[in-house]
Amino acid sequence: DRADSKRQTLIKKRVSFIWDIHRYNIDTFVNVKNGPILLLVESHKKTDDIVLPEFVQLIREVTGLPDYTSYILSKIDWYIPEEDEEYLELALNKSFSENTS
Repeated sequence: DRADSKRQTLIKKRVSFIWDIHRYNIDTFVNVKNGPILLLVESHKKTDDIVLPEFVQLIREVTGLPDYTSYILSKIDWYIPEEDEEYLELALNKSFSENTS
C-alpha cells in the first residue's frame, strides 16, 4: 500500500467569483481541524497590486507559507500554527466589537 497513513484526502467547498477582472476562489477545508478558509486569487498582476473586494476580510497573507500547502493541510494531525491562532483571535474580536458597537 502506497498511501500515507498520516495524511488524508482533502475535502473542500469552493466558492468562486470574479471581481475587478480577477478570479477568486474561497476554499473551506471541511475535513481539516478548525476548517481553515483560504482565498486564492488568479491574476496577471503582482500580489501587491491586487485590491481585495471590500466584503473580504483578510486575516493574514499566507502565500508561500509551507503551513498552508495542500500537502501540509492533508496531515491528519494538522493544527493551525500558534501565530495564526493569535491573528484569528484578534480578527474575531475586532469583528465582534465592530458588530456590537
